[in-house]
Amino acid sequence: MLNKPKKRSTYLSADLTQFVRQHKCRRWETLASVAVQHGSDVVALRRLNNLMSDNALRSRVLVYVPGADRFPGAS
Repeated sequence: MLNKPKKRSTYLSADLTQFVRQHKCRRWETLASVAVQHGSDVVALRRLNNLMSDNALRSRVLVYVPGADRFPGAS
């Protein structure tokens, strides 16, 4: 019989802020500028925020940015 783990896994005990961050959009920003600021790419931002085009950012107040850089060694 295997022993039960003493600690919960990182995934189970994680909250949303470990995987994504929020970015408050300004009127003049584009998806490309947000991606550069946070070290992400435009395609990842579009998928995470369910945006069909780059112009859809103008209707948003907040966008989610992938937070994978919080885990060292993650690619």
